[in-house]
Amino acid sequence: MIKKKAEKGFTIIELLVVVVVIGFLGTLVATTFTDIQTKRRDDERKSDITLLQAQVEKYFVAKTKYPSLSEFNNPNWRATNTKGLEDNTLKDPRWNSTTKCYDTKGTVGMSLETKSNCYVYQVKAANDGNCNNTSIECTKYSLSATLESGEIYQKQNLN
Repeated sequence: MIKKKAEKGFTIIELLVVVVVIGFLGTLVATTFTDIQTKRRDDERKSDITLLQAQVEKYFVAKTKYPSLSEFNNPNWRATNTKGLEDNTLKDPRWNSTTKCYDTKGTVGMSLETKSNCYVYQVKAANDGNCNNTSIECTKYSLSATLESGEIYQKQNLN
């Protein structure tokens, strides 16, 4: 009788099971990583809006009016009136040089209306009309950011 040597190695079924398990684990890791990145960007948006609100309220305490959108989007005005506020605070985490929030592509600033990758600053007069701080003072505002879930994170004037 001839003895048959036992073959060493894995069967095709065992290899397929390993491939499926590795694929499942890879998908799980990728999904978790994506969720963590989304949460980080949304947390940054909330933090930026809160910092912007603090700057706007500080300006109100000093001037008894809120800055107009054109004032807030002017880098020279920001340098004079919002000490310590960096341009990065005005940028949504997904902002890039082709983003057009208010005037020119690639210019840092906020939008009057909801736009992709832009923060929104809506400022109004006491009668809810338009204001410019030249002839009509700005007495109300709303700051907002669109989170990646589509939810709007918003802060309003405290006064």
